[in-house]
Amino acid sequence: MNKFFKKLLDIRVLSLVFAIALWYYVIGIQGPTVEKTFTSVPIVPVNVAPGSFVVRSLGEVSITAEGPSKIIFGLKDSDFSAIVDLANKSFGSYILPVEVRSPLASIIVGQVTPNEVSVSLEKVATKSIPVSVVFENSSPQGFIPDIPVVSPQSVSISGPESSLNNISRVYVTVDLSQITGETTLNLSVKIEMKDGTIPENLYTNPSNCTVELKRNKMEISSTVPITPLITGIPQSGFAVKSVSSEPLTVTITGVSDVVSKITSIATLPIDVSKYTKLTVLVMNLSIPEGAKANIEKCTVKIEVAPLQQLKTRVPITYLHDEGKLLSSKVDSVEIVVSGFKEVLEKLDKSLIKAQIDATGLDTGTYTLSITILNLPQNVLLNSVNPATIEVEVY
Repeated sequence: MNKFFKKLLDIRVLSLVFAIALWYYVIGIQGPTVEKTFTSVPIVPVNVAPGSFVVRSLGEVSITAEGPSKIIFGLKDSDFSAIVDLANKSFGSYILPVEVRSPLASIIVGQVTPNEVSVSLEKVATKSIPVSVVFENSSPQGFIPDIPVVSPQSVSISGPESSLNNISRVYVTVDLSQITGETTLNLSVKIEMKDGTIPENLYTNPSNCTVELKRNKMEISSTVPITPLITGIPQSGFAVKSVSSEPLTVTITGVSDVVSKITSIATLPIDVSKYTKLTVLVMNLSIPEGAKANIEKCTVKIEVAPLQQLKTRVPITYLHDEGKLLSSKVDSVEIVVSGFKEVLEKLDKSLIKAQIDATGLDTGTYTLSITILNLPQNVLLNSVNPATIEVEVY
C-alpha cells in the first residue's frame, strides 16, 4: 500500500514539474500575455441573399485582444474578421451585432467598438443607360470631329435601386489634344451621380466602349482680317508710310478643319519698289484651297513717300565705374536721321541722347563706339560723326 501511494506521489510531482516546465516554455517562446488594440478592422457582410445589395460600406470596428506578446505584436487589423450575418434578412434596414473572429486560438478577442451597426439591404436592379461622349481640350492639328459613333450606344448599370435613380450621366471622355485625325478609340465608361460624385457600388457591363471619330465635313464660317502682302524694297530715299485695305475683313466658309486654321487672308503680292507716291490698287485675295470667300478682291491703298534728312548735334553721356575717372576731348556728336517730313517736324531733339559706356574697363586709353538713344520708332539713324571717340580711364 505504501508503494502505491509513493508511486502516485511521484506521478503528481512529475506532472507539476512538467506543467511548470511547459509554462516556462510558453513564456520563453511566445512571451507573456499582453493586450493590444486594433483600431481599423473592416466589417464584412456575410450570407447576403441573392438579389440583395448592402447599400453602403459598413465601416470598421476597434477591438481589444490579448495573447502571447510575441504573437499578438505581429498581427495586423486585417488579420481579424469582423462580420455581420445577414442570413434570412430581406430588403430593409437592421441593427445587427458585429462578430469578430480571431486568426489564432491563442488570441482572445475582448471589447468590440461599436458592437452593432446599421445595415440597409436593397434590391439589386439593372438599368440600361445611353453613353454620351465628352470632349476635352483641342486637337494640335485643328481636327474637329463629326458626331461620334459609340458602340454599344447603351450599357447596363447594376446596383441598388436608390443609386441607379441618382445617376446623372454615363459617359466616355475623349482628349482631343491626343487626336490628330480620324481614329477609333477604346475608352472606359464612367458614371457620374447627381451630386457630382463617382459611385462605388455600381457596376457597368460592358465596362468599355469604342468611339469612332470622323472628320467634321460640315461647313463653318469665320470672319478674318485682310492682310496686304508687301514685297520688294522702296526706291532709294523712299519708304512705305502706310498700307490699308477696304474692306478690312473677309468672311470665309469651308470645312471646319480648313477654316479653323485660317487667321487672316492675304492679297496677292504687291511689289512696293514700283511706287513713289500714294497708289490705289484692286487686288485679288489669296483664298486657301477648301475655303470660299464672300469677296474675291479688295482695294489696297499704299502710300510710299520720300524721306527727309535732319542733321543735329547730341551731347554725350559718359558711363564709368564708381571710383574711376574718365576724360575725353569730345562732348557731343553730329547725327543725321531720316524720316517723313511731318515726323521730323515734330521730333523733340532734346530727347535724343548719345552714350559711351566705359564701365568695367581698367585704367588705360580706349577707342569706344557711340550709342544713340531715344530715337522714335519711325525715325532712322543714318550716320554718327564721329562714330568712335578716344577716352582715357584713370
